Amino acid sequence: GSGDLYVHGHKQFNVGAFSSTITQSGSANVSQSMQFNLTDTSQGVSLNGSGTQFVIANAGTYNIQFSIQILSGTGQDNVWAWLKKNGSNVSNTAGRIVLANNDALITSWNYIVEAAAGDYYELAWQNLNGHAELIYQAATGNIPSIPSTIATITQVR
Repeated sequence: GSGDLYVHGHKQFNVGAFSSTITQSGSANVSQSMQFNLTDTSQGVSLNGSGTQFVIANAGTYNIQFSIQILSGTGQDNVWAWLKKNGSNVSNTAGRIVLANNDALITSWNYIVEAAAGDYYELAWQNLNGHAELIYQAATGNIPSIPSTIATITQVR
């Protein structure tokens, strides 16, 4: 009667899209969770109160995709990013970005994960020298703003 689709008892078509207007700085060799402060769309995937955890309401298989805009404006740096599930690092999910002084780039990747109802995921990051930041840029002229972080979580099964 609700129009929702269930397969094997699991609600389908859950989705969340989130971004951040926060420039995020990191201390050398200290891992932290990426922050999100905007919800673009949300059905069955929500952002927790601190803006760091994607909470999955319905069990299933999900594609977690993200991009980050990184600037190493005060010196060379290495940046690592990876996935955490329920507070623990997920094996084989880290990636490393090497930046020269004043180097900037946008990088992205995605993960296919299994989730039970109530599980949460986080995107973590760490830099080596404390120079790299996840940069937000405000809109200028006809160019829209650039979020420091973007994440989409889409149920695929």
